[in-house]
Amino acid sequence: MATDVKTCPESARIRYAYGSAILIEQALKEKDHDKKMNLLDRSIEQLEKGVAILPTYSEAYYHLGIAYKERENYPKAIAAFEQAAKHKTFTDPQFFVSWGVACGKAGMYDQSIKALNHAIDLDPKTTDAYLNLGVFYDEMKRYDDAISSLKTALKLDSSSYNACYNMGNTYAHKNNFTEAIKWYKKTLELNPSNEDAVNNIGNSYAAMQDYTNAIIYFRKAIEINPSNSKALNNLGITLIMTGNREEGEKYVQQARQH
Repeated sequence: MATDVKTCPESARIRYAYGSAILIEQALKEKDHDKKMNLLDRSIEQLEKGVAILPTYSEAYYHLGIAYKERENYPKAIAAFEQAAKHKTFTDPQFFVSWGVACGKAGMYDQSIKALNHAIDLDPKTTDAYLNLGVFYDEMKRYDDAISSLKTALKLDSSSYNACYNMGNTYAHKNNFTEAIKWYKKTLELNPSNEDAVNNIGNSYAAMQDYTNAIIYFRKAIEINPSNSKALNNLGITLIMTGNREEGEKYVQQARQH
């Protein structure tokens, strides 16, 4: 396909096909962060050239929005989704989920909620829409709405550890740490290597002044990932607070190195 681009550099269709192939077949599947970012940049380059040639190319704008969203350039992602919607009436709920996520990440919560709810209108079984509604309602401090959305996500997909994890976050933000711990532990039943859930169990115990259990879980998070700076710092501070200054300072120093 790269040869086709060289042969027909002014073809919007070929630019779109090549950029989309890099995005979907490679970038979205790549686990290595640096490699993924490089692939996203290559995809964006081709898709941008495609829409420059044909400014009404809605599908190219859609994939450009996804690429920018994955690149965490949310303003450009939103602009691309807006252009896509301007030139075509989309009925794919995932289009509105992606648009809603980009808006939410940019702090444009009203637009995010609108897009995610439209995805649900198109397909009431769009689990990702409910999951992201839960995340953004939580950020808006609309905790009851967050819990309701996450419960619906779990009804649709009982194996969603992300829904359980975000339920834990929401209850933690409500200062209901007992309930938060319950949901973080459900997360670990579904995804035992989730170091953030383990660390947040430690945070919840620390908030309840149960420092013995907090230390246990901070150590468990570090066992999963010895470079987890949050867990290292949390462990260090908790050890210092409980009188073990020498060991605590060692972990705080390790946290600064990561």
